[in-house]
Amino acid sequence: MHRFVCAVVLVLMWATVAEAQWSRALSPGSGRILQQAQQYMKSGKDQKAGALLRKYVEESSSPHPLGSLMYGNWLMSHDRLKKAAKVYAAALEKEPKSPELCMNLGVVRFRQERFAEAGELFLRSGPLMKKPDQSLVYQAAVCFFYDKQYHRVEHILHPLLADRSAKPEWVQLMAHSLVSQKKWGKAEGVLIRFLRVRPDEVPYWKLLAQVRIAEKKYRGAAAALEIAYRIHAPSRQERETLSQIYSYIGAHLLAMRSLEQSYTKIPPAKVCDKMARAYAFAGRDKKALAMMQQAVQQKPTAKRWMTKAQFEYKTRRYAAAENSLKQAVRLKEKTGLAQYMLGLVYWQRNDWSSAREYLLLAEKSRRYKRMAGQALGALESLGQAKRDAQQGLEAATARKNKPHV
Repeated sequence: MHRFVCAVVLVLMWATVAEAQWSRALSPGSGRILQQAQQYMKSGKDQKAGALLRKYVEESSSPHPLGSLMYGNWLMSHDRLKKAAKVYAAALEKEPKSPELCMNLGVVRFRQERFAEAGELFLRSGPLMKKPDQSLVYQAAVCFFYDKQYHRVEHILHPLLADRSAKPEWVQLMAHSLVSQKKWGKAEGVLIRFLRVRPDEVPYWKLLAQVRIAEKKYRGAAAALEIAYRIHAPSRQERETLSQIYSYIGAHLLAMRSLEQSYTKIPPAKVCDKMARAYAFAGRDKKALAMMQQAVQQKPTAKRWMTKAQFEYKTRRYAAAENSLKQAVRLKEKTGLAQYMLGLVYWQRNDWSSAREYLLLAEKSRRYKRMAGQALGALESLGQAKRDAQQGLEAATARKNKPHV
């Protein structure tokens, strides 16, 4: 956008008499001076041209505005912006209907980062042109965008976008102004219109995804990112972001696929954690367990051993679950879950004594006290039922074996 605005001065840099309409004719003497200045520039004598133009503008009682335009352009080409602005402004005051002076003063104000003034000057220059130039309206909108007057940008661009031949850069700027105002619905429509014309613009597919996330249209956001990443391969961070979106909408296999594609070798432990969760949500418990195995091999923590144990318990791998839970206890798992699950593991293996031992430990924790107590109650009831059954069996056997009189 910055480069497009500054292009105005290149178009108008050395306007000739035939290229502009002035309120008064150029005198023969002034014409000779300005022609000489142009000859100096063409022959590479830039400093002589500048000295001649400075003397003409500053020492003449009423310099012709073409001379002021040429001198202002010379000053601007040497980055003497303050002096160029002074020359343009003085000439524009006497020649208020000159679009050339108006536009070039606008360019100076833009380069001075006085964006609002530049925008007003570009808007003012448009009606002064023989033929309306919509690019000047766009340039004004750019200036107001830099000045953070986003509502003004929207107002200025709205008529331009009503035309089917609207240029892509106009639509881009409108989209950015709407996003800056958090007008998500309008921004989405404008972005879709732009991407129909320029479907290879990856940054704008990503921007569309951001807009849809703001609207809580997560499926649409994921679709936009998929398109962007097919055009240009994403970074790992971008793939992880897409995976998070898929996880949020419940597309867990797609979430897992997004993560898998980021790594040709074993992923880091944290990524293995995410992939395990995605597999688990998708009902792929064996895959989830394999990912947790890779995670604990890299960075064994109590939490990772616990997660691994939960997958093992769910798939009835009780011996493996016992080992993982004991590893979690060794690493000081603090919630009591490891002891509680060890109680359940031993229960499944009919080791009632060990089950009771670990459930009693779990009952001391705040989080699992109630659950462990209920399990202990059930275990005690089960034990009493077995004792009662044994006593009944023994009594029946005794009666059967009692001799008859």
